Amino acid sequence: DSVLGSEAADQWRRLLGALERSSSVGPARAAATTWFIGRTASELVALSDEELSELLEQLRGWADHLTTGGLPRLMAALRSAGLARRVLASPSGERDLTDLEHIAELLQSATSGRPTSATALLEQLALLSASAEDEHASDLLGRRIDRDDDTVKVLTVHKAKGLEFPVVLCPTLWTEFSAFPGEVPHGEVDGRRLLEVFKFVDSGKPPKDHAKVSEADRSERRGEYLRQLYVAFTRAKHRLVVWWNPPTRGEPPLARVLANALETDVKNVDIPALVERSGGTIAEVAASDAPPPSLTRAVEDAPDLAVSAITRDLHDNWRIWSFTTVNATTESHQAGAHRHDAPQLGGIDEFVEGDPDAVDAASSDGVSGGPAVSPLQSAPAGPAFGTLVHSALERVDFTSDDLHSELTSACAALMNHRPLPIAPAALADGLIHALRSPLGGPLGAATLVELPKTDRLDELIFDLPLAAFDASTIASVVLDHLDASDPLRPWFEQAAAGALSVSLDGMLTGSIDLVARTTTEGQSRFWLADYKTNLISSGDYSGSSVADLMCSSGYALQATLYLVALHRYLRWRLGAAYDPSTQLLGSVYLFLRGMNPDNPLPDPAGAHWFRPPIAAIDALDVLFATGARP
Repeated sequence: DSVLGSEAADQWRRLLGALERSSSVGPARAAATTWFIGRTASELVALSDEELSELLEQLRGWADHLTTGGLPRLMAALRSAGLARRVLASPSGERDLTDLEHIAELLQSATSGRPTSATALLEQLALLSASAEDEHASDLLGRRIDRDDDTVKVLTVHKAKGLEFPVVLCPTLWTEFSAFPGEVPHGEVDGRRLLEVFKFVDSGKPPKDHAKVSEADRSERRGEYLRQLYVAFTRAKHRLVVWWNPPTRGEPPLARVLANALETDVKNVDIPALVERSGGTIAEVAASDAPPPSLTRAVEDAPDLAVSAITRDLHDNWRIWSFTTVNATTESHQAGAHRHDAPQLGGIDEFVEGDPDAVDAASSDGVSGGPAVSPLQSAPAGPAFGTLVHSALERVDFTSDDLHSELTSACAALMNHRPLPIAPAALADGLIHALRSPLGGPLGAATLVELPKTDRLDELIFDLPLAAFDASTIASVVLDHLDASDPLRPWFEQAAAGALSVSLDGMLTGSIDLVARTTTEGQSRFWLADYKTNLISSGDYSGSSVADLMCSSGYALQATLYLVALHRYLRWRLGAAYDPSTQLLGSVYLFLRGMNPDNPLPDPAGAHWFRPPIAAIDALDVLFATGARP
């Protein structure tokens, strides 16, 4: 049967219908009685207004999971709400849970795990149901075995050809085979192949060869049935069980085989004689007239079923970590402990200061209280805009003679997939404005337009192992070496005091926007850059303002992790020739909206350098590898 015809499919449809209209009471009540929530009818009737509000809030939360994290996040929420325990507590629990998971896999495959909606999933169920007749779809939709116990496989004799099974049961071979309805009799008569089609086109008198064709047809069918009988008898490896009932009419193939073995006719088949002649390889067991024993039992006699529960703590610290996941884990710990006064070590990348939930929207007013710092100040804000800018900068050669045209083309191509309220040419103007701005720090008046493609690595992805240690140790190690006047020192002090208390273990991954090489006096020096499109509404991208943003957004941690990764990368690629004290310049965070070619040196607005002592980088390298401070 198709899994979409199961009770589990109805359960999914009721849940998705409620998630589609998560503020409607009717669908919510319908979903409440599903396996996903498990309310009884009496409990549903007795729901108070407060409980009904909680139910609606739960469904709204599940709907949000779909739109933000896709089906995997929804399934995680359903399982944490006790779905498996609730379903397996019923006598048909294994069957039902298998069907639920099967449908979830089908929907997961259709959406590729991407964020989706209840409406889209309902449409996918409808499409799958419509394609159920397709041979490939029927294989996907066929219900799966719900447990790994020994099972019985039911096959036609034709499909069993070439297969072998330990035990084979043949309950219907004693019957007379008959043609399928509408099948056309055919046979060879006097060297000619004839089809009897007269009864389909003419109800008149049968043709003269009718009897011959019918007999030839029966003869060929008997031969085919005997060949199928041979197939059925030779599939068993250890035991073959065949049901036998003397025929009341006709000559069933099994009756003919038994009669030939006993050298008699089909009316006088003597099974005891056949058993005696077999030398012990055949046994006869009489079928009982009594009804078969009942395979069901009263519900009240069934024992209470329960699912085993894990009572021990599982070590789940080992995982793939990144700057984002460390921040997210820190924030969840703080929320769980109600530490509302704790420093905010994390932040949303590419956000609007003071409004981290802002969506992409154009601002035509420029900077509040003054002129725009750069053409980008009035550009849209939000993660989509940040992604667009990053992708555009990766595609172009900063030293191109036709940089504006290249940037405009790149922005236009990217906006075909995600339109934003800004013209590609206007965005290119703003990006060129930033690319021609001085970088400051150890690079002084140097700009990105002077950086050729041969001296760039865009989106350098790294993966490095992490020993087990507390993330706050990272801040402690940096504090041991960081200058007291460094503007990021307050962040490291708060982090070391416990605000960054996260148990790390596993792998650290990340992607560095830009790794650059600058050659001076014959020596290659290396630095990394991270592009930021955060919108500071006041328009103040001076050193102190940007430093505050580096702290409040957790970029101090990101810069530290990326510097350790770059340090290891250079040591691996350059080997003994690598001298970090002179070749590792540090990291620069480029807040593109604040960058302007007219910004004065030595600390131009929009560019923030973080250059911890090399001793700090070396100590962190040891910490990541061993879990211990050197």
